[in-house]
Amino acid sequence: MPNLRLDIPNNPLDRGFRTPLETKGFGIVLQRDIIGIEETLLVTKKLGDFINLNTAQVVTAIISHLLATSQPHVPYDTGKLRESGRAFLQFGRTFKDIARGSKDGTVDVAPSRISSKEIERATEIIGNVSYSRLSDDGKTDVALFTHEYLNYYGEESPAARKPGTGPKYLENAWLENKDEYISYLQNELSGTGFETALQRVLSKRTKRVRGYTLYYGDIVLSKMSRPRKF
Repeated sequence: MPNLRLDIPNNPLDRGFRTPLETKGFGIVLQRDIIGIEETLLVTKKLGDFINLNTAQVVTAIISHLLATSQPHVPYDTGKLRESGRAFLQFGRTFKDIARGSKDGTVDVAPSRISSKEIERATEIIGNVSYSRLSDDGKTDVALFTHEYLNYYGEESPAARKPGTGPKYLENAWLENKDEYISYLQNELSGTGFETALQRVLSKRTKRVRGYTLYYGDIVLSKMSRPRKF
């Protein structure tokens, strides 16, 4: 079971999750002539892959929700700031786009498929949501200015130009949902949500080995293709 660590960067426009995935060895020597040992070792390997993939799917669901919750409150004129909204996963040197913002304040969610091979050696999974926008002359960080210094719509200048928009659009979305995110993570990575996800990929197998009938449970990772929702 991965240990969970929530990491909140100093940058107010960057909210991320970090989930270290620790693998520990066991001081047991298993003899290859034991009936079923090869099947057991293979399923054990698949269980590790399942834990990694399950963690990635859970974090994906959260950062997609965080971006979608932020979007309607992002100040807009041309809509370019909203379009800069991005949710992505990182493990090692691999980055996977999860969702991008649209001008109308919605989110296009198209998570990249993550294979067990890509993630099998990941030591941590990082989920990030961020906005990045410079002025046309390149001198002003529009994303930072609007998030930190702009006033809400209807307040004194400089203020947002549309109702319901204003500063702290990402930070407020994070603070409003943080406790629910933590509860969701705990349930999906170690509680009944985890058990349900594991049951969904388990499959009973029967195999003849040296005259014996071997019954065992297998893990079918292809059943994990369905996106998770927060």
